Parts: sequence; structure tokens; C-alpha cells
Amino acid sequence: MIKNKYTYIIVIALAIAFVLFQSMLNADISTGESQALAKTIYEYIINLSGHEERPIDQIEMILRKLAHFIEYFFMGTIVLIGVQHVVKHRWLFILLVVVLTIPIPFIDELYVQAMTEGRSPHYLDIGIDLLGIMMSYVVYGLYWFIRSN
Repeated sequence: MIKNKYTYIIVIALAIAFVLFQSMLNADISTGESQALAKTIYEYIINLSGHEERPIDQIEMILRKLAHFIEYFFMGTIVLIGVQHVVKHRWLFILLVVVLTIPIPFIDELYVQAMTEGRSPHYLDIGIDLLGIMMSYVVYGLYWFIRSN
């Protein structure tokens, strides 16, 4: 277990920075990464089934939305664990977690992506990001509920 609370603060900052950095990738790089993975999955589906199941564009869109959810789930989890080791008061813990997680999807979509070449904000992505964060809260809460009983 890490004893130094500053290490947790650094890890929290890195998790948030990673999420925002991903949004700063220009559209060509971001799309290229998604398309490469979608193509691999598409070819795998064709090899397994012998016929086309879904157009590659649908696979890419699903992957991009799933990446949003997973990225924010892990960011939320890292923030929860980190703040737990830095703050001991329950209400301060809740306040810090909310302040460090909930605004990030809005900053990400409405500011960072709006300022990045070839990118534009998507309100659906904000919802998916928030679902990822909320799921991290649920999993974290279930973990502590089960652990305490």
C-alpha cells in the first residue's frame, strides 16, 4: 500500500490528464485508431461467421462509445481510490470525488474537443462519460458494502 498521499494526488492528476489528452488528439489520429481496431474486429467477425454481420462504421461507432465509457470508468475509480487515501472525512471525500469527476466530461467535450482541430463536441458522449463515472461509483460502493459485511 502506498503511504504517501502525494503519490495518490499525482495518480489522480495523471488519470484526469490522460482523459483530457485523449480528447486533444486531432480527428485524423483519433479516427485512425478507432478504424484500425474496428477493421480488426470486423475481419474477425467475418472469419468466424463467414458473412458480414455489421457494417464497419457501426463497429467503429460502438468502439468509440465503449472507449468513452471505459476511460471514464477507470478515471472515476482512480479518483475514488486516490481521494479515499488522501481525505478521511466522509463529506469531504464525497465533495472532492464529485468535483474531480463530474465536470471533466463537460470540460472534455465542450471545451477541449471544441478547441481541437477536426473534433467537435457530442452531447451523447457526455452522457456516456457520466455513465462510466457513475458505474465507478456503484462498483466502488458495492466493494465497500461487501467488504464491510
